[in-house]
Amino acid sequence: MVEAATGAHIGDVAAGVDADDPRLATIGVTLATSAQGQGYASEAVTWLLDYLFRDRQKHRVTADCDARNSKVIALLDHLRMRREAHHLQSAWWKGEWVDECVYAILAREWLKRPATG
Repeated sequence: MVEAATGAHIGDVAAGVDADDPRLATIGVTLATSAQGQGYASEAVTWLLDYLFRDRQKHRVTADCDARNSKVIALLDHLRMRREAHHLQSAWWKGEWVDECVYAILAREWLKRPATG
């Protein structure tokens, strides 16, 4: 993602496709602290989910995050992704074991959501 006014790189979104079943994908998002709260991540992840479901015909998309990351949790909730799991001490991150929340959404759920503007 690039901030329009300055042209500065402020973050990115990514998708990985399951090698064993290409109908499944996992997404991630990173956003600079200075750019948070301005709708950039929501816009970028919305675009990515639209692309995965509409253009690439994915069946299911998942996302996981550190359970302490309230901003990403709020984003995934806002996008109507469903929290499916809370894994205890499942990831080694910056020198410590952290809990992870796992979210998912199906194509039929994403495609029937109300339009946002």
